[in-house]
Amino acid sequence: MDFLCMIKNRAVTRRYEDKSVPVEIVEKIIDSGVWSSSIHGFQPWKFMVINGKDKIKKISEIVSDVPVDIAGDSMGKLVNFSARVIADAPLLIMVYNTKAFTNAAGKFFKINREYIEIAQMTEIEGISGAIQNMIMMAESLGVGSCWLTTPLFCESKINDFLNITDRLVAVITFGYSMQKEVRSPRKNVETKVNYVR
Repeated sequence: MDFLCMIKNRAVTRRYEDKSVPVEIVEKIIDSGVWSSSIHGFQPWKFMVINGKDKIKKISEIVSDVPVDIAGDSMGKLVNFSARVIADAPLLIMVYNTKAFTNAAGKFFKINREYIEIAQMTEIEGISGAIQNMIMMAESLGVGSCWLTTPLFCESKINDFLNITDRLVAVITFGYSMQKEVRSPRKNVETKVNYVR
């Protein structure tokens, strides 16, 4: 399968087989994330790999316990859905922003606030590229995935549990898909692209 075809055919995996992802595949997934572009080479990401069933269950419970008054009723349903996806997965990669560049910029460089704000956004862009690299590497190796951000509602509790102080950006579930998911249709490209000549 060529790369564009793989992109078009990849679907989110929300139900996983009870089968672990081999260490050598996990290492390839992580390696692909590490080689993402980043602002001035600062590589602001940190990945926490979790494949112990007890820890995955605990993170799922933390997510499912988000009070409705924090997430809102409709968002609370999405958070609970995310908790079920997490509980079902044999592997989580927690993606963090260490703020390596913005911290250095604020401490060592005389850079104005506007640039710092752009740098913060650029860190997230680099981390998002790392996430996409990992998802596509997993797909190429026959491993499904789901990129979750609703667990950010309970970032502080997750961080307390994992004893980490960096900023949580995403939780990605990985594993072997139990069922073939269907891609959502794409909107007509003409409505999303303007060519300026």
